[in-house]
Amino acid sequence: MSSPSGVLSCSAQLNLLPVVHGSADSAWQIRQWLMAHPPQCLAIPLPKSFYSAVLEGVLELPNPSIVIQQGSHSWKESHPEDSADDLSEDYEIEDHEIEDEESSRRCSYVPIDPCQPVIAAIRLAIEEHWRIEFVDEECSDYIPFTAVLPDPYALKHLSLEKFSAACLPWLTPPSSREIDRRLRYQASRLHELKQKFGSVTMLSSLQEWPWLRDRIVSYEARPSSDPSSQADDFDTPEDAERFAVDSRSLIFLLGELPYITALYEHQRQQAEDDKQITIDGIKQLLISARSSYLQDFGKRARRITPLLLSQCLKYIRNLTLLQKRLTP
Repeated sequence: MSSPSGVLSCSAQLNLLPVVHGSADSAWQIRQWLMAHPPQCLAIPLPKSFYSAVLEGVLELPNPSIVIQQGSHSWKESHPEDSADDLSEDYEIEDHEIEDEESSRRCSYVPIDPCQPVIAAIRLAIEEHWRIEFVDEECSDYIPFTAVLPDPYALKHLSLEKFSAACLPWLTPPSSREIDRRLRYQASRLHELKQKFGSVTMLSSLQEWPWLRDRIVSYEARPSSDPSSQADDFDTPEDAERFAVDSRSLIFLLGELPYITALYEHQRQQAEDDKQITIDGIKQLLISARSSYLQDFGKRARRITPLLLSQCLKYIRNLTLLQKRLTP
């Protein structure tokens, strides 16, 4: 077993893996890395209140579900010191009137998606009997930290270290106090886990990865400044709940197309290689759609020739290039 790269290693005991949420290619790369470097403890960037519901959902895969935690109030109400212009510019909050108290409530949710890197890692940890710890801070209203990232299909040909390092120049630091506090809290929890386990691997979104690494280094230098001991401005949220998902809404829930996600699950059950499904699955989707079309319309169906399929694939390729992506 090879030693982890210094790019992903914070210390001899702690590794920090950047993930691209909603990407099957990122999930594939994370699985490969974890199997090559199995940890004693896997740290997950979710609060403890999500623990039971998320693990229950993972155990019920391949049936997808969603874990939801209700927020206490609107983001605007909890941050009166910020102007409306700042909110709409930084966080893309829609500018509309809140009609009643119920409509102003926000909720946080976790899709139990088998192609989600965090979910795939939890699934592997359960199978391998690794300790799983949820290390994010509890908060009433979660503020997302997002960015435009390169197509993670590059992970099929680049190592996780090279892909992450190449993204570094374009990753901007968090501008929100809440996000910074969350990162400092995670750093303190990881310090605690290092005292208990010989090896800890933490998953972090690629956008937060370099800044969490900085907070870990800062905390190691000054461990007395423990954000977990500070008073929380919010009420402690209730435990998250898990709900079934209508199959018609899967296109909005899953990170990949539902058909592609199903192919990944099929390959998993057959213990077959799933490395190229991102590309090959598009071709299978077109062939499957043609079969369904011919079956539904019978003699009234138009002929779907190889030439038409070739033109369709060329059109998809051109759209991909226009969007500066590697995959559609």
